[in-house]
Amino acid sequence: MLHKKHFLLLPAVLIIALVVQSCSSPQVVRRTFAPEDDYSKYIQTKDLIFKVHYKNGDLFVYDTLYQSNKQNQFFYGYGRRLDLNRQVTESGRITAFRDSILLIETNQIKDDDPQTALTIMTGISLAATIYCISNPKACFGSCPTFYYDDGNEQHLIAEAFSQSIMPSLEREDIDAFREIRPKTRDIRLLMKNESLETHAVRYARILAVPAEGKHIYSSVDGRFLKTQRESLISGMIQGEECTELFLYHDQKEYISKTDSADLAAQEEIIFTFSRNDIKTPGLVVTHRQSLLTTFLLYQTLAYMGNETGSWLTRLDGMTRGSDPVFKQLGGMIGEMQFFTEDENGNWIPAGIIDETGPIAQEVTIIPLPDQTAAGDDIKIKIRMTKGFWKIDQLKLTDIIGEAEPLIIEPQLAKDEKREKDITEKFNSPEEYTVTLPGEYISLYYRLPEDFAGYDYFLAAKGYYLEWIRSEWIAEENPRRVLQLMVQPGQYFKDLAPMYKKIEDDMEETFRRSKYVAQ
Repeated sequence: MLHKKHFLLLPAVLIIALVVQSCSSPQVVRRTFAPEDDYSKYIQTKDLIFKVHYKNGDLFVYDTLYQSNKQNQFFYGYGRRLDLNRQVTESGRITAFRDSILLIETNQIKDDDPQTALTIMTGISLAATIYCISNPKACFGSCPTFYYDDGNEQHLIAEAFSQSIMPSLEREDIDAFREIRPKTRDIRLLMKNESLETHAVRYARILAVPAEGKHIYSSVDGRFLKTQRESLISGMIQGEECTELFLYHDQKEYISKTDSADLAAQEEIIFTFSRNDIKTPGLVVTHRQSLLTTFLLYQTLAYMGNETGSWLTRLDGMTRGSDPVFKQLGGMIGEMQFFTEDENGNWIPAGIIDETGPIAQEVTIIPLPDQTAAGDDIKIKIRMTKGFWKIDQLKLTDIIGEAEPLIIEPQLAKDEKREKDITEKFNSPEEYTVTLPGEYISLYYRLPEDFAGYDYFLAAKGYYLEWIRSEWIAEENPRRVLQLMVQPGQYFKDLAPMYKKIEDDMEETFRRSKYVAQ
């Protein structure tokens, strides 16, 4: 009987916090500086870590950092400059210029600093989130999480731009409000940082799409499609009837177990839909990823260890769309592939979903190809990695056209920690709003006067960076990172036994380890 259960590479925007452990409760300590203060007060500590990574691969390692100039154009101090091959090219007094910097690594965090969005936090202890201690690879991690506040309860809408783990991977992410229907024109969203991460957000806009009595769904390529009619499903998984598993959007998701010998092992599910007079069929999928994504990301970060900044510098500019390494990795493990049967009974590609993120469900429509077989039934096959995807609902619908959204910027953006109006900066496409663990921004929007006649989506753009946990650094292993690049198939096989040991406990640990400001 079937039961329902209730990547890979890293972020590049973090700033490190000191963890002070006392007999009572460990907590992340953050220093706050007035805007006119210089870096001479920021760096005069015995255990300072401050590394600057240039875009060309050069590395500046500061033993003593004095200050940047008042325009924050450069850092200077005493240390070593190394080239891409890590040969020392300068020593003594060295200067790093802001316009050449890709990343900064440090273990001291400074609020309201222009460099925050380029800084990797290193050496943070998982003792700051007590539930992570037993399973360091299951700690809560996400890009910004967005909630709709109805006055009584906060409803999760989205985790935004989950794939944007470095500045060069910045992208826009679109998420449907799903079953959430605003009750008034004026609404409040909360943008939270609930992880040990640095978030750099370029914008967060509401897209209001006129529904005109129809259902609106977003496609992988960013279109908004109007639909009517829906068709029910029948299907088999390993010879067992599975229709009821996918009928309803009820948070009861299908997910299989990972393969014990290979994390990249695949499974296939075949479904049959009644055509029901549907002329232009589209498959609507409600989905999200499992915590296998989180494990793979964190384990790879652990293998990068103290050299995370250097690895990120080498990986900068590599994207799944333009680099063969990312294409190969995505095809091996990260894609949910869809096929439909043609007139000759052959399976033909229909589309791919590769949206990253284990927290918020996504709703995506896949228009089926014109070559789909005519007839009373439509057959669809899904191929995906075992244990990698959760599917809540599948339904077939009739696409009748496209719709254009109305773009709504927040009327007010408030930094709740600092009790500060940041609306002008938040709505400026040239600036980032940076948040650190435990911080959140209140966003106030005014919807159209006839607000009930629209379907709503959130469009957010930015990137995020993971903080490097001290517990991970003990596993530093550059050979493993190289294995991921050149022998990814073996990498996924080698990690399979490690993941199987923690698979059953991942969900509970993840949910209980959200970061809340001390």
